[in-house]
Amino acid sequence: IDKVHRKISLKEQVYDFPPQPVITKDNVTMQIDSVVYMKIFEPKSYTYGIENAINGLANLTATNLRSIVGEMELDQTLSSREVINGKMQVALEGGADGILFGGESYAHSAIGAAEYHAAWELAQQKSVRIDFNTPRIVKMSAQQALEELLQDWQEYFHGAVHVHNIGTLALVRRLTSLPVHGDYSLVSFNVQTLKALQGLGVAEATLSPELNLKQVETIASQSPLPLTCIVHGRLELMVSEYCVTGSFLGNVGEQPCSQPCKRGRYGLKDRKEAMFPLAMDQYCRMHVLNSKILSMLPHVMKFRRLEVQTLRLEAKALSPAEIKRITRAYSKALSLPEKLDEAQQAWAASEEGTEFTRGHYFRGVM
Repeated sequence: IDKVHRKISLKEQVYDFPPQPVITKDNVTMQIDSVVYMKIFEPKSYTYGIENAINGLANLTATNLRSIVGEMELDQTLSSREVINGKMQVALEGGADGILFGGESYAHSAIGAAEYHAAWELAQQKSVRIDFNTPRIVKMSAQQALEELLQDWQEYFHGAVHVHNIGTLALVRRLTSLPVHGDYSLVSFNVQTLKALQGLGVAEATLSPELNLKQVETIASQSPLPLTCIVHGRLELMVSEYCVTGSFLGNVGEQPCSQPCKRGRYGLKDRKEAMFPLAMDQYCRMHVLNSKILSMLPHVMKFRRLEVQTLRLEAKALSPAEIKRITRAYSKALSLPEKLDEAQQAWAASEEGTEFTRGHYFRGVM
């Protein structure tokens, strides 16, 4: 070897390309910027097969953007923010006194600084608490974007930042002075964990949804931190870099993904015919959701005596109509006695439907 022509990094890299003019199906011209995550698998082709690979990637990205947006009307391209604000609005109308916003989007659309600003402004108008969520998984290629978000939040935001891993916790502590909420991915399963999280600077925590009610009561009575319990929602079972819809329906590997997840709903069916819904986030990760919705509606009033400060409805996978209905139901249920009469039981049963689970609250995992 006479000399090394160039050194190629095989790590995933992120490129923020400048805004590109695109024309929607209804002939509206708009500027759309793009962030591309790239990983080199064939260094030889990358080095010798094209004159300027990054320029080629930018042009390919612009071409795909124009192709995709060209099939959409303007209202569709703006629907993500409207859906986000719509879900917040109906939750507040239903009686929610706080909002957890952000993190992964189940609509396969990015949640950027503008969306967080809009959510903060709406919460301020309604005089309710709002916390900001962060992704459960943060790869090195996405860290810079998260750091920029955190620095932006430091300028105006006053709520807690929810973290799901120790790395994000360290970032929040380094870049902001905001309170940190240790979310359920940190698996707060006992008092020792809560004390350890407190030592790392965590101000409050969401307990593991795998605890039963007796364990929740014991932990809450000794907890050094204010606690949250998830009492309703279609919870995640798994997060995967492998996307089933992209592989089987989106032609991934042959060409850029055609994003079938934006055109329909999909799920995985097991041998017992249970359907597990799939949700794809802005990072093209696949989230496998529980086939049944966790519901503690007839039992939510029991949490009043457990010294749990916040009850959380995990509404990310619910429609605006479902969010409004279930928020109103829980607001009413909290005013009922622990032992429901026949009419109250019938009301709760009508609100829940049939496809629900009590999770681990009455059985636990150990």
